[in-house]
Amino acid sequence: MKIEDGRIKDLSLAFGGVGTKPWYPQKAISVLEGAEPSQEVISQAAEAELSEAKTFGSNDFKPELLRRTLTKVLLELAEHQVKHPGHEGALYDNA
Repeated sequence: MKIEDGRIKDLSLAFGGVGTKPWYPQKAISVLEGAEPSQEVISQAAEAELSEAKTFGSNDFKPELLRRTLTKVLLELAEHQVKHPGHEGALYDNA
């Protein structure tokens, strides 16, 4: 993920552990690309992605887990990207 001019660019996401196989969230990426990173926009992206998700009792917690994780990670990445533009998508420093 890059932040350029305050907007999300070059976002790549994959979700693991929430479905039967790794999940490439194209709907969420479409909402997020070009948007300013905010909790509201990330929530919209999660809702777009999860609009057709099905749960089966024992995994009813997973959509909410994905929403919370996506929000936390993307907000942290955006904040880190603004402070450290050279660390695209990374939450660490090699300093």
